[in-house]
Amino acid sequence: MHYHTTISAQPVEDFQLALAQSIALAREKNIKQIAIAVHGKGNLDGVVSDTIGEGAVKTLQKTDGTINYEELNIFVITEKKSKFKRGIIIATHASTKYLNKPLHDSRATDLIYVPWSPNELDEFLSEHNSEAVKIK
Repeated sequence: MHYHTTISAQPVEDFQLALAQSIALAREKNIKQIAIAVHGKGNLDGVVSDTIGEGAVKTLQKTDGTINYEELNIFVITEKKSKFKRGIIIATHASTKYLNKPLHDSRATDLIYVPWSPNELDEFLSEHNSEAVKIK
């Protein structure tokens, strides 16, 4: 299933919403892994580090870095290999070109897209059936 956030004035809030949705989905579906898909590990600075903290980002930036949160393992996936096996992928502020990688990743049970601009969201919605993220 594909999900997306809508564009708000606060990109950090969009990522927070996507992360909360991924955790809720993981619990609902008994999934143990979540991956944050970014172009490179340097892209974790800013919106992601403002959400999960600099210490957590430093952990994810290490080779095979994983965060354990309430029985969930959170990974980062880039163009390089990852220990991520199967679960929910959050594609955060990914360009349209890079987005094709997580969209076609066979390990994804669900994908949550966090677009950077309204144009990216419009393009995504024109090509994919997706549900807006709503936390209950």
